[in-house]
Amino acid sequence: TDYGLFPGIVGLIRDTRPEAEIGCAYTWPVIGCLYEQQAANWNYRATEDRQLTDSICCYLHDKRPLFTFISFAQPDGAGHQYGWESAEYQAKCREIDAYVGRIVQTVRDTDLADKTAIIFTSDHGGTGKGHGGKTMLEMESPFVICGPGIKQGFHIEESVMVYDCAATIAHMLGIEIPQVWRGRPVDSIFE
Repeated sequence: TDYGLFPGIVGLIRDTRPEAEIGCAYTWPVIGCLYEQQAANWNYRATEDRQLTDSICCYLHDKRPLFTFISFAQPDGAGHQYGWESAEYQAKCREIDAYVGRIVQTVRDTDLADKTAIIFTSDHGGTGKGHGGKTMLEMESPFVICGPGIKQGFHIEESVMVYDCAATIAHMLGIEIPQVWRGRPVDSIFE
């Protein structure tokens, strides 16, 4: 199906699993322009990260989706305003960590844990109050994944790019990766 965007993971899941429950939620408004909203059952833009967390936890509990995308505005906002690694940035990291903990607990409480993989990543790093340059501080970002069939305590040695997330998700769902994607599954993470 043509959603008017470069083919992404949300549209790919919808096209291959038409009955799937798919939810996407975010606080930074630009995120809504970057995925195929028509392919999701639920699109939600929160005004702040606590509200986003509350809504996601309710959604997970009520709908038990096949795929959920969640994008927090922080700690990015604090990094741009106060500087990466500032005390304010670190405080926002701890706040987001608590929100992620609530989401993980909801996954456990709804008996989704035995069939749910969670990927935690970022679109960029930073230096000073910005990003976009060619330093490793700006280009490196985390790729953390846990769930059934994923090696525990494993350190990924090979390069992982942001666009490898979608390819890894497609691989986990048994969906063929479109030829036009540059991403590849991070195969080393699987048991």
